Amino acid sequence: MRNILLIGIFGFSLLTARDFTDNITKRQAYCFDTLFYSLGEKGLPALIWNQSKLTSLGDEVKPVPPLESLCYILKHPKLLKCMRKAQKRTITVWPRFIGDFSKKCNQKEVYETIKSDLALFAEDVNVSVCQLQPYVDAKDWDGFVKHLLRRP
Repeated sequence: MRNILLIGIFGFSLLTARDFTDNITKRQAYCFDTLFYSLGEKGLPALIWNQSKLTSLGDEVKPVPPLESLCYILKHPKLLKCMRKAQKRTITVWPRFIGDFSKKCNQKEVYETIKSDLALFAEDVNVSVCQLQPYVDAKDWDGFVKHLLRRP
């Protein structure tokens, strides 16, 4: 957790701001690292050969909320690079990833959480919430993720 110290007219107070990667376990981090490295760096034969392992890793990170997953990826330059490469694999990798991601984001409870946490998420990944809000409103998860991947 990040702690923010505010000093004002009436003294000071300590506020705790949410860091979207705080709840990711070491095992989940390992799964993200291995999964996205494979999706970005491995060729199609290796992906097919390791499909059951990759599916198992994906199953382990399914409980991680979508914004936390994206935040973890965006905060790790190597994973971000792999994610950008995976995005370019429009026939094999990207459709399956974005399909699963969209299905999860469109679940009513998950969608409501995304809407309520969007401003904090945007701040955490240094993106304007105004740029992300239209994608969320339209439930355009492909555009949402691609927008995040285009940032420097």
